[in-house]
Amino acid sequence: MGRLLVFCTFILLSCNPLGKSRVKGDFFNKHAQVTNPSLLAVEISADHTQLTLHGTNLQGVNTVKITGNGIDTQFDIQSKTNDRIDITTLTAGLNFVADTLYSMVLSTAYAQTAVSINFVPSVTGATNGDVLTFNSNTNSWEPLPIANQSFMGVWDVSAGTDPDVQNGITAQNGNYFIVTVAGTYTLSGNSTWAVGDWAIYNGTLNVWERIPGGTPSLTWTSLDKTTSSVGDIADVNLTGILTGDVLSWDGTKLVATAPITDTVLTEAQVDTYADNNGYLKPDGTNSITLTGDVCSNGGTNCLNALASAVGEANTASNQGIAGVGVYNAKVAADLQFKNINAGSAKITVTDDLANKEIDIDVNEASLS
Repeated sequence: MGRLLVFCTFILLSCNPLGKSRVKGDFFNKHAQVTNPSLLAVEISADHTQLTLHGTNLQGVNTVKITGNGIDTQFDIQSKTNDRIDITTLTAGLNFVADTLYSMVLSTAYAQTAVSINFVPSVTGATNGDVLTFNSNTNSWEPLPIANQSFMGVWDVSAGTDPDVQNGITAQNGNYFIVTVAGTYTLSGNSTWAVGDWAIYNGTLNVWERIPGGTPSLTWTSLDKTTSSVGDIADVNLTGILTGDVLSWDGTKLVATAPITDTVLTEAQVDTYADNNGYLKPDGTNSITLTGDVCSNGGTNCLNALASAVGEANTASNQGIAGVGVYNAKVAADLQFKNINAGSAKITVTDDLANKEIDIDVNEASLS
């Protein structure tokens, strides 16, 4: 069980000289000498349920009280000898903070002794430069070397083998492996491993230590983009790129291609391109000659082709049951209509251009 050791500083609260207290006997009126308690060390279990005091002349201690850092508690003594006091049941929720100064008061029937204590983790097997890690499986603090660490590879926990065996080596002190496939596998008391965890070999204690990892939360703003380039993107290939090249999509990725330059096309090249891609083009006489239908939407919504000899394939006709029609004939693309004529001076026919009308009226002056 891991424990915390305590550095102690004594302050005597009695009025008696240091080391001895003189007490008058009740029956024989003789002087008896009582030796004050001396505290050498205090241990507290890692789960904060047991407190052990080591020292001399502890048999006469009746109460133990600790104050400081929000604690002001008197403890019940479970057992004691001249050199040891055990307090095996601490108050629920009572926690001592490491490297924090507390005051412990030991009370006898004759005096009180105040001691300054400072809880610090106690471990064995530590070497210079090690750090302390808490092992929840053994409920104790253990040394962990951080100097001379070496990354040796990744570890697929689901494979069911030690990380060093999986990588074909024998682990040395400071070697570590990073979990890439999570799983359950017991390694020096650690059974559950998540992606990103470290399994580091502690050669001092001949055990494996687990350092919890995890996947960091990355955002676009948290990334350092000052040293990155477009070539770092997976679907960009800059192989063979030259000054002035541009990136173009080849169907699967962006690749370096020669830049587009100004090119003067000949009339023949334009005509060929127009013919191959279905574009209209002049026929050399400032006109466009159609040799087929003009269509949209891939062959639908077509207009009939124009024939130079007979014009468009349409006509006109007079409608109605009685009267004289104005349609005359269609010659090529020319629709021809009859003129409206006054048969005598009694009728007038006027071309009203402003209103786009033909006005027919009676000339009353010519009536007899």
